[in-house]
Amino acid sequence: MAKSKRRKIQQPRVLDELQQRILLEALNNRERDRMLVLFCLRTGLRNAEACGMNIGDVLKFGNIVTTLEVRAEIAKNKVSRRIPLVNDVRDALHDFLTWKTEQGEKDELDSPLFCTLRTKNRLAPRDFQRIMEAASTMLGLRFTPHDLRHTFGTELYRATHDLESVRIALGHTSLHATQIYMHTSPDILRQRFETAFSRQTQD
Repeated sequence: MAKSKRRKIQQPRVLDELQQRILLEALNNRERDRMLVLFCLRTGLRNAEACGMNIGDVLKFGNIVTTLEVRAEIAKNKVSRRIPLVNDVRDALHDFLTWKTEQGEKDELDSPLFCTLRTKNRLAPRDFQRIMEAASTMLGLRFTPHDLRHTFGTELYRATHDLESVRIALGHTSLHATQIYMHTSPDILRQRFETAFSRQTQD
């Protein structure tokens, strides 16, 4: 009788706080690449979603939006979602749009947010992969655009312990895909056990 093979759940690769800081600092003189990495670290967008962003997605009535809407046409499964934009991303986007104008890039609302430096066409997902490969090699790391998404999901879950909020932010259709972000260090797990069972003892 053949033994059934249990599928092993692969844990996501996550950039810790120091790695994030080092990566962003290494891109300080590469405005587009730094904005792209920061944008994905704070929104959890998929590679294709980030590349599909237009200026009008982040700029409304002359102001940077407080909530980003991922349009159905670029979202996986064609389901739109809304993601709050934190202040550091909004400030960075303001400076980035100014930089784009200085570079002679189109500034219409339907123009791409992230463009290639030479042709100024829309950045492709493969271009984003190359950007991460180059930055990773420079730092002696091996991270991909999807690892930025993993990092966002992990940090959001650690901060909220709300799997449903993580699911909505990441655009997952079910909690099954989101459960990978529940991975927890032994120290954090011990702390939760102590809190849970000490409360029962007191009761």
